[in-house]
Amino acid sequence: MISVERHLPVNLIESDRSLFEPHLHTQIPDPGFKHYHDVRANGLGILVKGLTLLPESFPDTLESKEWSWESNRYNQPLTRLKLILRSRQPGRTKALEEPCLWFTDTWSLSYFFWISESLSRLEFSRELIEKGYPVVMPAHFMEVDFVRTSLEMFGVENIVPVSIGHNCLMRDVTIPTRTAGIHHFNPELIRRVGERFRSVAPPPPDGIGEKIHISRRKARMRKFVNQDEVEAMYDRFGYTTVCMEDYSFRDQVGMLSRARALASIHGAGLVNILMMPPGAAVFEMKMRGPLNSSFFNLASACGHPYFYQACEPEKPDVIEQQNNFIADIDQLERNLELIEKSLSRP
Repeated sequence: MISVERHLPVNLIESDRSLFEPHLHTQIPDPGFKHYHDVRANGLGILVKGLTLLPESFPDTLESKEWSWESNRYNQPLTRLKLILRSRQPGRTKALEEPCLWFTDTWSLSYFFWISESLSRLEFSRELIEKGYPVVMPAHFMEVDFVRTSLEMFGVENIVPVSIGHNCLMRDVTIPTRTAGIHHFNPELIRRVGERFRSVAPPPPDGIGEKIHISRRKARMRKFVNQDEVEAMYDRFGYTTVCMEDYSFRDQVGMLSRARALASIHGAGLVNILMMPPGAAVFEMKMRGPLNSSFFNLASACGHPYFYQACEPEKPDVIEQQNNFIADIDQLERNLELIEKSLSRP
């Protein structure tokens, strides 16, 4: 097991200490490899061996009760039987005789899990990639910009795509285990992923500075009610406000790889902090209440000082993912001043 130690937020409000202290010390498993023979992979990303769906198909690996609903959904008797029968359809299976690599699961197409977990597993498998192992994965993954581009940036060229309705019989497959539990991160591998991005990052798009504020102005929800005031304050402190949907993934890598600070509402866009050099500041604005520690944990793993601000919800009885926020502008000003002081230190 790997012991992980984290630091409290730089701007901790004492009454919030109990939210963060449970996350300061944890242990994550050592990553490793599992080896299988005669595994059938389908275009959905499900792995079938004999009469069993391999647990490596799923993010919880059938070990975590908290997330076991994902694997249980596929392991319902009728669903499992259909998947097993379809994996053996004549004329729809191509055998791959040479040793190969599989590193995805059914959540890998989520931006957050692809960038943080799947690419960590890929980085852990670097030696196999350099040996020329073909990477087998669902074909539709390659239709997504951040998947296709990140694989190019990581030097993965030998890809065997599996289309929906078809199967690949992998005679000898190696599968990296998960590098950390959900919401946790392997510091060494996360930093190596960041270094990999920075080593091949293009220049940032024109007009993008070293301090970036990710706006959700164009999103349907989880944005600021007082967005104009928020953006005006960021502008005053020299931040470039961007909507990530306006940029290709390659451009996002370019802007983040040179960023000294990133500020955003809690959301998947904050996973991009792993692309920033260690020491860059992270500022997460979240809804007041229980802590989702994902980005606090990720900032620590990357070596970033972490700042936060709790915001009032627009609708008090609605969960964070379906709500809008009201930012205290005076508090925002104080936090941005603290971040400036942090950035000015040698």
